[in-house]
Amino acid sequence: MHGRADVACDLVRIGIAVHRARTHQRGEHGLVILFPLAFVSNALVPTQRMPEVLRTIADWNPVSAVAAAAREPTTLYRPRTTA
Repeated sequence: MHGRADVACDLVRIGIAVHRARTHQRGEHGLVILFPLAFVSNALVPTQRMPEVLRTIADWNPVSAVAAAAREPTTLYRPRTTA
């Protein structure tokens, strides 16, 4: 027969197992959403080449914002001088 400490440890183990299973499922659902968003963004293709509908989606896409923020410090920007 189990003592109270054994039962408590078993309940903690069951709680950890259930939590891990639920966390793993949440991660899979996130990939189902983010994977298609990466294709409709400016991360892979410039938005100027996209049809108007896809361009509008890509401009509002959060993946496009992250890609633009990561790209900005790595590119050299030299403003044109009008002289």
